[in-house]
Amino acid sequence: MENEELVIRIQAGENVSENMELLYSQIQGYIWSIAWRYRDTGEMEDLMQEGMLGLLNAVREYDESKGIPFGAFARLC
Repeated sequence: MENEELVIRIQAGENVSENMELLYSQIQGYIWSIAWRYRDTGEMEDLMQEGMLGLLNAVREYDESKGIPFGAFARLC
């Protein structure tokens, strides 16, 4: 399932926990790669948690009608 589809389902309240888990598993590698860049500034676990908080914020703020892919939008949040 595409990220955008998962975000829309999460925003609609459909199986939020399950869909959020799927979304996280799909972009976990990206979150890890960003955290890895900052590994000298903190613990990886803390940096990954910050990435998850950023993901939650991106899910709340995403507006599909703007035509921006979710991954690109999340990078800006």
